[in-house]
Amino acid sequence: MVFIADLDGDTDKVGFATYRIETFNPTYRNPETITTSYCYERHSNPGSPADGWVYVKVLADAQLAVAYSLEGACPETFPATGVRTYYR
Repeated sequence: MVFIADLDGDTDKVGFATYRIETFNPTYRNPETITTSYCYERHSNPGSPADGWVYVKVLADAQLAVAYSLEGACPETFPATGVRTYYR
């Protein structure tokens, strides 16, 4: 399972998006296998249309760029706007 909470690192904030991508989700992929970029879709029910997405792009070993939307399916390419960079 992939769990992305509010994208600010605080899982207790009310009103922020939470993405829980289960292994049965059609877009599930082990994060350890992502070497360039990948987009996860959130589905309320198996087989339902996507109702949000999180796009992750590896910039360096300890740096990720992340973009997300609360609606729709993954875009074809990594977005140019609305991107945040995270460091570990």
